Amino acid sequence: MKRIRCRELHERAWCPSIFRDFLTDFLSCVWKSGVYTNALDMIAEQMKKTGKKQMVDLCSGRGEYVPAFLAKIRKKNECGDLHAVQTDLYPHRVAFEKPAEGVEYCRESLCAEDAIKKFDGVAVMFSALHHFDEEDLERIFRTAAECNRPIAFFDVSQRRFFRDILPNIGLPVLLFLFTPFIRPWSFRRFLYTYLIPVMPVLILADGTLSRLKAYKPSEIRAIAAEVEKAYPGYRFEVGRYPLLFHLQDVTYIVGSGRTESCSGNERNPE
Repeated sequence: MKRIRCRELHERAWCPSIFRDFLTDFLSCVWKSGVYTNALDMIAEQMKKTGKKQMVDLCSGRGEYVPAFLAKIRKKNECGDLHAVQTDLYPHRVAFEKPAEGVEYCRESLCAEDAIKKFDGVAVMFSALHHFDEEDLERIFRTAAECNRPIAFFDVSQRRFFRDILPNIGLPVLLFLFTPFIRPWSFRRFLYTYLIPVMPVLILADGTLSRLKAYKPSEIRAIAAEVEKAYPGYRFEVGRYPLLFHLQDVTYIVGSGRTESCSGNERNPE
């Protein structure tokens, strides 16, 4: 099945921010459920190998998973002096109102490339690879290589019809189950989920589009190979790891280079 090039509904300028935020609230809860447990081992290894003390979360959305992920990485590396900064092109309305210990949310609208340039650390990304077209991904990889920023990107979206796209019909059910546990409590969240089903339709539509836009490891590897030619000191590793008894897979790309890096900030999200 060929990958499509199309923006999801919540990515479009006309999408009200409240619906975009409700969607990322839901996704944050899903990511905390264990989808990216194995990814944390790879991020911890990247931080240990490169000596970086900061995790820079790109395309963070609500990013409610970040404090939990950071705590687990601290434990894995036996290092309490690790911190994180969250960034997004559309900063979440309430994510920075109650910052967690060791985590700060950048209020500035930043695309992935600008966030990599601005903040020193291991740049991570969860379930966002499919948002970018091939040219965008190459620019992001080139920026990481040029600034010598380590990266660790992960995406659970795949575009296999029976294993990934067809099961999307169950996404509204997950939304109904998760919504009562999403904080902060919001009457409008319940209204647009249960009474006026805007969110179930949005989740189903964008969930399906995200699968149709997903990359195969071979496609990401081809993009990374072009960047390696231009920056021979920077190397990428691309692959998949199984999830849910091999019913699903997570695609990943990690990259790192020489010891030196271009200038950037640690713990300076403003």
